[in-house]
Amino acid sequence: MKDADRDLWLNAEEALEYGEHGFIDGIILGPRNEEGKYLVKRRGGVEEWV
Repeated sequence: MKDADRDLWLNAEEALEYGEHGFIDGIILGPRNEEGKYLVKRRGGVEEWV
């Protein structure tokens, strides 16, 4: 709550790893593949196709 009280600027990596749960669920790393899925980076550096 303290961090949301004022301006808090985070880049995508910082927002992903922020606190216990992060502000975001994942970061899209590039365009879709042939199957129409995106490569997404999750907390802890885990990458998966969704």
